[in-house]
Amino acid sequence: MKILGIDTSSNILSITVSEDKNILGESYIKNVNNHSPKLVPMVDQLLKNLEIDIKEIDLYACSIGPGSFTGLRIGLAFMKSLAQANDKPIIGVETLHSLALNNIKDVYTCPIIDAKNNNVYSCIFDENFHLVINYAAFNIEELLKVCKKIKKTIYFIEDNTLKYKDLIEKYISKRKIYNIESTYLTSKNTCIIAYEKYINKNIDNSLTLSPLYLKSSQAERLSKNGK
Repeated sequence: MKILGIDTSSNILSITVSEDKNILGESYIKNVNNHSPKLVPMVDQLLKNLEIDIKEIDLYACSIGPGSFTGLRIGLAFMKSLAQANDKPIIGVETLHSLALNNIKDVYTCPIIDAKNNNVYSCIFDENFHLVINYAAFNIEELLKVCKKIKKTIYFIEDNTLKYKDLIEKYISKRKIYNIESTYLTSKNTCIIAYEKYINKNIDNSLTLSPLYLKSSQAERLSKNGK
């Protein structure tokens, strides 16, 4: 099964093609302010490099958030249109799950995506990547108080930063911290998770699939406040 996966949830635009879980090719660029003009040419070029026609893609995989509101909307709209035009299935992948998959150790995982002003998007997975604490928006100190109550060793993974490393070490005892790592979101994990979801028949509807928003966007908050 050939899978086209994209991640537009951050300022990194990442595109991957896989055969089941085997990565055939990947393309990404950093520091993207606007995903829209770059997305289509990058997909076209990657498929061309791999000598794969878009009609050979069996499954579309797309990051659904949390993350950049605008980036998520652009990526999801593009992938939904491809899935509908080619009559192929689509699967949305939570960015926190994708970030957590970078942990290959047999410990709990706490992925952290910065949401500014000491707020974060996070959750906690057990050793088998089952959710212990569901996806949510937290104040960072509130999240660490939750982590402190968990008796298991935790692997903390921040998205492209170590902004909260000192605070984690302040709140959580060293014996409960397996590691504090910084990595960035890529669509490789999006493809891997989508394949697992497909095998388990967890397929989304291309008409109704929507971004995972854990709090309203700035534009929506201003609109509600009448500003």
